[in-house]
Parts: sequence; C-alpha cells; structure tokens
Amino acid sequence: MNSVRKKKRVRRLQKILHVPLLLCLLVSLLTGCAVQDEIRQKWDKFCDDAVRYIFFGDTGKNGAGGVSGNSGNPFYKEEKEVTEEGADGADEDSGEAEFPEGSFEKLEEDERSYCFSKLNTEQKKIYLEIYNCFLNMDDDTRLSTLDSEAVDMIFNLVMMDHPELFFVDGYRTTETTRDGVPIKLEITGKYNVSKEVRKMKEKEIESAAKAALKDCPTDGSEYDQVRYVFQWIIDHTDYSLDAPDNQNISSVFLNGRSVCQGYSMATKYLLDRLGIFCTVVYGTADGESHSWNLVRMDGTECYVDTTWGDSSYRTEDNELAPQVNYNYFGCNEEILRRTHAINNPVSLPECTALDEYYYVKEGLYFTSADLKRLNAIFEYRQSQEEGNFTIRCADSGVYQELSTELFDDRKIFEILPDSDRVKYIRDDRENTMTFSAED
Repeated sequence: MNSVRKKKRVRRLQKILHVPLLLCLLVSLLTGCAVQDEIRQKWDKFCDDAVRYIFFGDTGKNGAGGVSGNSGNPFYKEEKEVTEEGADGADEDSGEAEFPEGSFEKLEEDERSYCFSKLNTEQKKIYLEIYNCFLNMDDDTRLSTLDSEAVDMIFNLVMMDHPELFFVDGYRTTETTRDGVPIKLEITGKYNVSKEVRKMKEKEIESAAKAALKDCPTDGSEYDQVRYVFQWIIDHTDYSLDAPDNQNISSVFLNGRSVCQGYSMATKYLLDRLGIFCTVVYGTADGESHSWNLVRMDGTECYVDTTWGDSSYRTEDNELAPQVNYNYFGCNEEILRRTHAINNPVSLPECTALDEYYYVKEGLYFTSADLKRLNAIFEYRQSQEEGNFTIRCADSGVYQELSTELFDDRKIFEILPDSDRVKYIRDDRENTMTFSAED
C-alpha cells in the first residue's frame, strides 16, 4: 500500500468514526454510569479493531555517525508500520524465512562475520533472516521475533559484517497485532538502487577492488598488506561530508569521496578479500560520532583508523605535515582512548600490545630521549631521500625531555651540524614530532 492510499484510508476511517463517536456522546448524556461503561468498552473494542498506522520518520544520514546497541541507527533510514490483523491482507501468514543448509556453520567459521559470532542462537537466526532478506532484496520477510529493538541492534550488526550490502540504506518493519497485541513482525529493506543497477555497481566495485589490490604485497606480512590498504584508501579518497553514498563502500570505490563510515567499510571490504581479520568499530572521536576498525595483524589485535590517517583535509596549508597520519595505525586501546571512546554494540577483543604499531615497526617509537638514535634516523632518512618523517614518544615525560634537549638546549644542531635551520612540527597531544629530513 503506498502512502497516498494510506492517507486516504485514514481520512475515510476518521469520517466513519465520527458517527459512533457522536452517538456515544449523546447516549452518555441520557444514561447512567453502567451504560456509559458498557458503551466505552464497545467503543474501545471498535477502535482496537480499526487499522492503525504509526510512522517513524527517517533518522537521516550522519557523515560521522556511530551505532549503539539498542537505539536508532544514525547511518540508516528506518520506518515502522503497525497494522491490525485482517487489514489489507495483514492476516496472511508469509511464514518464517528458510535458510540454506549449513548457513549457521558457514558464518560461524567465517571470520568476516565477527558480529554474528557474538550472538546467541536466537539472535543468529534473526541475523540470518535479515541478511537473506537484504541479499535477495526481498520484501516483507517474516522474522522469528516480535522485538523491534532486537531487530534494530541485529540490523546494525549485519551491516557491520557485510560491507558488500552497499545497496541497503535502511529498513522498514511491519508489525501485525491482534486486539492490540503484536503477533507478527516483518522486515523490508530500503534499497537505494534497483536489482539491475545493483548488479552493475557490484561489477564496478569488484573491478575497482581488484585494481586496488593489484600491487598489494600478498606474499609479505599482514602488517605490510594492511598498511598497503590503509595507504591506498587514503591516496584515492577525499574526505567530504557531502559525498554521495558516503555510508557505504561505493563512495570510496566508485566516487573517491567519503566520510568515516565509507572509509571503515572500505577498509573491511579490502581486508576481507585478503583474508585478514577486520571488523568495524563504532564510538566517538574528539566527542564526535565516528567509526574505525579493529584488525588482527600477524596474530596481534589492534586498531586502525583510516579516516584519521587521511590528514590532508586538515593539513592542506602545511607542507611539512604528513599527508598520511600513522598515529592510529596498529595502536593499542591505551593510545586509542586518548582521543576515541568505544561504544560498540558487541564486545571486542582486548588490544593491549604495540607489536604492530606503525611507530614501533618502523623504529620511530621513543621510550627515552635517545639523541643518538634520532641522529641515526636522520642519517638513514637523508640517505634514502625520504623527506619528512615523524617520531612518537611513549609518554609526555619522554616527549618533554626530548623537546627540551632538541629545541631549548638546541642539540638538534649537533644532530644536523651542517644546518643552520631545521623545520619541524610538534604535537603536544599526540607526543609526536615531525621533521624535514632534507639536507
């Protein structure tokens, strides 16, 4: 039933209800309380048998949004319709969804479906019902639950596990009631393209992903592969709040413009193809809703924030600032929580190690004010003509000590005796220093 028919039906219903309402008012003036109570009960029953429509407006899209377990999803549109049994076929039983044999086991064994693995048996069944509905672009799939809040939470998890569902913008649920009591809940996806256009875009995304991974060092370490994906997305994507389709991977692979949701989903999509464990994480960064990734590199769980790695939109006027920011590439939870807060709908593995942290892996992490080591880094970078580089200090104490020796005591010129001027940037919050390695 389209919205025009619904509005006309409601208007007709209102006109019909005027007559019994006036009769009730007239009788109530002429009779006692007992009769009034009986009429009120009949009136309530009449209203309960009527068709009722409740519409919840679109929540809209938020360029830097996040997801919480039991609240509305700011990334996607959702609607809810409530109808009484017997209205326009609402009493027809469409039956519950059937799954191909082995569906549970297949997702259980697939590390790409991390959120699925965190659910209980009943929740997994709902997950599969929603996933298959979207995969087939079906309408009115009956769910094995009447809990709309559970549907909202599990919908979020399906989308987090499956970046390939780029054609899903949200969903609509239809709740059927009998005497005001819910008896059936159905879901319909809100699809942003037709089935034909979906197939075409899937081929385009597949082609773009293959091209993206063409030069990936697949025979190298997982660290090397994740870093390649991290850099590729940053190099080929501009951060833009008004980018079309910015809540899904087509914004990155087809348009080259996106926001945090697109960055994190594209990161997962490419790492899924490489067989590297990755899941999307939701929360806030600097108090704003945000999404990033948790990745397992060579056996170590750590965080990767590809959006914050793309520093170009914040540093366009500073030629010394690095265009790729590695502060949140392979970091642990202690470093992450300085600027990020996790608000994920499912629990996450502990991330305590720094084994895969960029600065540690690249020898740029300082646990003491070691000037000899810094001198060696300068010499190596200059010999390789690598230009600017950034070091990170383990804590503010090391950072302050190193800053004092280099700049207040001017020992930087002992490291660079042939220079009378040194270009550098200090970041007091991140405990980092960026230098120019040019002679």
